Amino acid sequence: MQYSAPIFLLFTIFLTSITCPFGLLAAEDSAASSDPAKKVIAKVDGTEITEAMLLHEIDQMAAYMARRIPPAQLAQKERYFFDNALERCIVLSLLTNTAAKEGIRISDAELEEKIQEIKKQFPDEEQFQAALQSQKIDEKTFRDRIRTSMIHEKLLDANVKEAELPSDASAEEFYEKNPQFFNVPEKCRASHILLTIPEGVTDEQKQAIKDKLIATKKDIEDKKITFEDAARQMSDDKGSAVQGGDLGYFQREQMVKPFADAAFSTPAGQMSDIVESQFGYHLILVADHKETSKISYDEVKDKIKGLLKERNQVDAVNAYFESLKKKAKIEQLVSKEEWDAAHPPLSREQVVPELLEPNQK
Repeated sequence: MQYSAPIFLLFTIFLTSITCPFGLLAAEDSAASSDPAKKVIAKVDGTEITEAMLLHEIDQMAAYMARRIPPAQLAQKERYFFDNALERCIVLSLLTNTAAKEGIRISDAELEEKIQEIKKQFPDEEQFQAALQSQKIDEKTFRDRIRTSMIHEKLLDANVKEAELPSDASAEEFYEKNPQFFNVPEKCRASHILLTIPEGVTDEQKQAIKDKLIATKKDIEDKKITFEDAARQMSDDKGSAVQGGDLGYFQREQMVKPFADAAFSTPAGQMSDIVESQFGYHLILVADHKETSKISYDEVKDKIKGLLKERNQVDAVNAYFESLKKKAKIEQLVSKEEWDAAHPPLSREQVVPELLEPNQK
């Protein structure tokens, strides 16, 4: 089942920073590790949010997004990073200050239990230490960050009531009002043989390439060779050639139009005519068609309830954040325009070079 992702990016990253050992930089750690001369961007009841703290949150947000969207889309979203990162810094400061007022603490025993739980996610101590080094932090700093995140989590547990599981009626209403989430698009499974057309060839040479594929089709029809063997021997699409040309199931929009039109119009078990696309000439063997269908309500009822409960929980947490903000004195000392003028856009390579494949760098 596919849900719309937008639900709450800011809160999602907030939860990630609570549960992920390397996602959260506590306010006091940022201030301590930054240059004292760094500009103060905002204040929350007198607690300073520095340039270094905001840069860290922007890096975290960009890294989170870079794992999920192409670089071009990441660049388009960068203009939202300042507002969202500042909001995160404000919320984290509010949580830290409120937890201190309410006397919320984490014992050494609780902290050690959490640390050991995190360490179990790594094959051994060496891998754990390597992960710390990759984040440029020592174990003491790491422990301080985990303690802070646990304090925040305990504060939320104490002040935000767990959302109830939605009713059947609410789940069914969501199902009826959002059919786009439950439609399964038409799919086709096919194999192909591709012969590319080199640049600069004459019309006669181009026709000769097409004739070669026409002759191969006839040999397959005459059972002189199987489609799979022909694909392995001659297809220029080396990725599918090793699979006998098999492309698996695909949706219409996943393929270039000439290829998709031919594949979806050819009956299962038959070969297409020779198709020309921007990649060259294709011979397509269609294995199966799956028509558009809809997932039944009974199949997704429990998942819908889980989604609605999560949404209600997020609303409750956000309402708590807003209540804290209303009681606090929040001063923004640097505008977004001033920030943008002083900080050029991030690049994906600057943010998460370790995530890039060698051919992406």
